[in-house]
Amino acid sequence: MYLYSNKKICVMKNLPAYRFLFVITFSFLFVCTNAQQTTSHFGIERFLLYERVNKDVEKRNQNPYENNIGNPYLFKDFANGEIVTTDNFRYKGKMRYNIYDDEIEYLVHDDKFWVSNPWVLDFITIDSMTFIFCSADNQNKNDGSYYILLVRGDCKLLMKKGVILNDPIVAKPYVDAKPAEFVDRKNFYYILLGDQEPVKITSKQKLLELFPGKTKEMKNYLKKISLNKEKDLIKLVEYYNGIME
Repeated sequence: MYLYSNKKICVMKNLPAYRFLFVITFSFLFVCTNAQQTTSHFGIERFLLYERVNKDVEKRNQNPYENNIGNPYLFKDFANGEIVTTDNFRYKGKMRYNIYDDEIEYLVHDDKFWVSNPWVLDFITIDSMTFIFCSADNQNKNDGSYYILLVRGDCKLLMKKGVILNDPIVAKPYVDAKPAEFVDRKNFYYILLGDQEPVKITSKQKLLELFPGKTKEMKNYLKKISLNKEKDLIKLVEYYNGIME
């Protein structure tokens, strides 16, 4: 083991061999542990390389929906974002969420790519919105969906955006042709407890079944809110997280 002084590097020569090896081993583990806890920041170009380690990634510069009415994106233009992986790497760049295809796209120079291994994500922030990916299949971790995170904590509130692609209208007598059109559908909300699958909020009774340990408190609180109001759902989940602390 080396001790650093202002004048020179000194070697611990007087330690017995077994103690010297112990100190070396402990120091190595300490350095490794701290290295793992350090968050590394990179540009989005490095994320493309990170992706290509696990999977072939191709450019997606062609827009298959350019002739349709409307668009499938939450943000029509690419916005500033950050990808954070489960191993504490952060990648900043231009991104957007394709609601219809349920994919996160990102720009590397002028080329468009999409996140092809979403199971490695901790979360993604685009503009002021945070996205998480929930796997639906333990065998195929990339089989899942993106959700917008509204409330953090042991109990999370998620929102699922959606668009519908209406079929094109074929020209007929007295009817003009019309290309396929994207139409927004209403938002759906989900509860995520721990590492379980998200559960769609459909009724107050179904919600109560998710909170068996606090049924009385939650039943009383549910009387004060509407499941049709996002702000009420946010208050509900924040209340639950508060009484569980």
